Amino acid sequence: MQSMSARLDYDQKPEKTMDGALVSSYMCSPERAAQEFEISHMLYHMLTGRSQPKSREIVMYRILQSFKPGEITPEEANRIGYELAMQFTGGKHQFVVATHTDKAHIHTHIEFCSVNLDCDGKFKNVKGSALVLRRLNDELCRENGLSVIEHPARNYWEAVQAVYLYQLDR
Repeated sequence: MQSMSARLDYDQKPEKTMDGALVSSYMCSPERAAQEFEISHMLYHMLTGRSQPKSREIVMYRILQSFKPGEITPEEANRIGYELAMQFTGGKHQFVVATHTDKAHIHTHIEFCSVNLDCDGKFKNVKGSALVLRRLNDELCRENGLSVIEHPARNYWEAVQAVYLYQLDR
């Protein structure tokens, strides 16, 4: 819970998000997302009877999305981040999108709850999830006239503008 709160607090720092104007969310309050994600997990355990050891429990996932400097407005970046989160989760998971303007490149942090909105299932982070995420991101960027890395490094995790998917444990 503390790790989630710290992560979400960092993502929503006023000095990074134009005083919070670049924070959006789906089916949760950005200020209380950590608590709401935790409640979803408690409901999931109550409804399904399934649980993991605390050391293996994944409460939320993190996506970072970066854009070429000077190519996008902060508001557009937030909108595209929201669309990416909606498409990737199928609208079945709570999420927070926070766009940062404190670096030369505008970038967006997306945190989504691993438990679905019905609290009866979890996001399946299968082997190809990162590739699906990258394809969705590239498609959205192309639709909006933005650059994509056409021929990413063999290990595309090293590419500067790549989209990353992280697991954030409790």
